[in-house]
Amino acid sequence: MTEFWTKNKIVILLFVVLFTAFFFRFWQLDSIPPGLYPDEAMNGVNALEAIDNGQYKAFYPENNGREGLFINIQAASIALLGNTPLALRIVSAKFGALTIGAVFLFLWLLLQNTSANNAIALRIAFISSLFMSLSFWHLNFSRIGFRAITMPFFLILALTFLILALRNFSKSRLSTFYFLSVGIFLGLGLHGYTPFRLMPLLFVAIFIILAVKKTFPVKMLFWRFCLLAITMTLVFSPLLLHFIKNPNDFSNRHNKIYFFQQEEPVKTLLKTLKDYALMFNIKGDCNSRHNYICNPQLNYVAGIFFLIGFIGLWFKKLRKSFDARYLWILYLGFFFTLLPAILASEGSPHALRSIGTIPFVFAFVGIGIEIAYQKIKAVKSFLIIPFFVLLVITTLLVDPYKYFAKWPKTNPDFSQNYLDEALFLKQFPQYQKIIIVNASTGVNTQGFPTTIMTSKYILWQEFKSGALAYILPEEISVIKEENFVAISMEENQSLIEELKNRFPEAKILKQDFNGGEFTAFVFDKNNLEY
Repeated sequence: MTEFWTKNKIVILLFVVLFTAFFFRFWQLDSIPPGLYPDEAMNGVNALEAIDNGQYKAFYPENNGREGLFINIQAASIALLGNTPLALRIVSAKFGALTIGAVFLFLWLLLQNTSANNAIALRIAFISSLFMSLSFWHLNFSRIGFRAITMPFFLILALTFLILALRNFSKSRLSTFYFLSVGIFLGLGLHGYTPFRLMPLLFVAIFIILAVKKTFPVKMLFWRFCLLAITMTLVFSPLLLHFIKNPNDFSNRHNKIYFFQQEEPVKTLLKTLKDYALMFNIKGDCNSRHNYICNPQLNYVAGIFFLIGFIGLWFKKLRKSFDARYLWILYLGFFFTLLPAILASEGSPHALRSIGTIPFVFAFVGIGIEIAYQKIKAVKSFLIIPFFVLLVITTLLVDPYKYFAKWPKTNPDFSQNYLDEALFLKQFPQYQKIIIVNASTGVNTQGFPTTIMTSKYILWQEFKSGALAYILPEEISVIKEENFVAISMEENQSLIEELKNRFPEAKILKQDFNGGEFTAFVFDKNNLEY
């Protein structure tokens, strides 16, 4: 048994973290989170349009514009599973779960240097990836149909192959292959999520540090990084060409959210820096879709381990236990992935915009646990190590409990009412369906706010056939159908009274559908069954 463990421990531990990641990202995915947020549904509508017309775009300009890769992958999922919330979110779940495996491999390769510290590297890789797998922060965004989940995936894969390229630098062909792979994943990342556009700067910084340290022959290092840059540009080229032809698409999304575009930029920047300094341990994102009631992004015990790891490595006495040549990449990665969130002051602290920091944050958590373990082990107490292990296990379980048991009870804003209305209308296949758009929030798309996208995605076939129509409240007089069912997106007593006056024979149905309450008008001259 000992021999089996020695030979297969890396595979076994990798299997454990991947199994944990996949299980918690797929469990109850059809019901948590509840509802379907319009931004998720907008992705779905674009994906359905691509399926119908065969035009899979590098960039979708609606809803402030979004890179196309994630939406095109969602289109494949919809083609298999149909236009359901699950089809959109299962793509995120897969990206999220695979990222955990990538983080394990990245940290294992990054931290090992000599045979003496390989066991430490493996422990940190396992603990860090396990904590990340069960963290509310990453778990949540792995279960929402947002393209942001691609950022840590592609970035960590790029860094993993960079570590392999540097470790095999003397093997020209193998190192070149790894540098090409880095360029491929960087290019793909640029197709994923807008803040990734700053990530090439991380690799420029890594090159500068390596060149200054003269770790490798500078000329050879330069040409291999050039190869990386050329490969990245080629992979990125479809989106790059789109931006050259449509320059407004590159910048419109961020026109009003940078700190230097505010009335008091210095004051805004200082507030933003304070928000992100407190985000991990004191007060996190207050958006109910992103977090649980303003809790810090790390639970309190994990937050302490994060500080121990982050600060502890500054001290030579603690750092020498790790003896890893590229440990500084963790600090560099943390800074550059936090930079997009700091520059964009709107909504700070913003857990989604800072999603790229997650692997580095949990790397420091794992390092902090290892530092604490080394100190406790030196005490040689019979009880203290079992207590420490129990503390770590308990801390691991806090966030899954918070996510599955507590967070859904806070009614996070995923537009459950719009999903309920769409599912209700689906029960009337023979009727004209009319949705009165009296919800004005969201980006305007083709004359209507993005709030209509939840129902448009669910009722896509009805919309295409003309059996679903959207009208504004002032357009109620255009309703002429003999058999229709109408609802207003938000309850409005004056609209209800107007519909009663115009259609006195209509049946009025007060619906409590999956917890959402709304009023439906069914006007039926032909006694259709429903």
